[in-house]
Amino acid sequence: MERALTLIRNEGERTERRLLPRFPLSLLVFKEGTGGGGRVFEIRDISPSGMRIERGRGAGPPTHGPGDRIEGRARLRDREVGVRGTVRWARGPGLGVAFDPDPGLRRDVGAFLAGKNAMRGIRRLHDDPSALGRPEGMSHWLRSDGAFELFVWDDGGGGVARFLMLFAGRFAEWRGPLSLQTGTVPHAGGGRGGPEGVEERLLRFDPAPDAGTAAQAAGMADALTTEHLPADVLRLVRRKLRERPLA
Repeated sequence: MERALTLIRNEGERTERRLLPRFPLSLLVFKEGTGGGGRVFEIRDISPSGMRIERGRGAGPPTHGPGDRIEGRARLRDREVGVRGTVRWARGPGLGVAFDPDPGLRRDVGAFLAGKNAMRGIRRLHDDPSALGRPEGMSHWLRSDGAFELFVWDDGGGGVARFLMLFAGRFAEWRGPLSLQTGTVPHAGGGRGGPEGVEERLLRFDPAPDAGTAAQAAGMADALTTEHLPADVLRLVRRKLRERPLA
């Protein structure tokens, strides 16, 4: 079952909703409030402009609604940062939060997401029996909590049919024989739950491939090694991220 294919497509602004595998745990944590006893959320993903957080599934109704203010401390591996923002959406246990304009917060989150730091702690989830929801044909799935995710599908003959890289609120996607496409993964636009091990994500495509996004994705691919992906798959991902778009 190709659950990672398009659910809804809006041709006007080129948005698509996708069902993608969802790993059940994140090691990044947001604690609401400035003292003890505040609610604790997992940080599912984060960018300099916002984050998507969740209480445990089955934790009850949403704790906030759109427009509510929220503040607390985000634990990003070996650093802790103060966060203030506004809830943009609330669905089930999940909240999408847009950060207040704060140069210090943007700097700290940017440092967490930068280069090799974003690639620390990568897990090969295609080898993890607890990683449910991987659709048929998905051969590789890498994740670094909150910072980076890479999905690779095979073509049934030993080659790569497509890949999708998510990082810092952006994405880069290649589907043979098409050119690379880029865009945003808005925290304000989704993260809906789905069947166990699956979640719905919104992709908003750029009008044309963005060179900066492609370069950042290529840098992340350069940080991967053959401990993460087979050599032939790694070469293809790096090459496609650097190819010039077709005219």
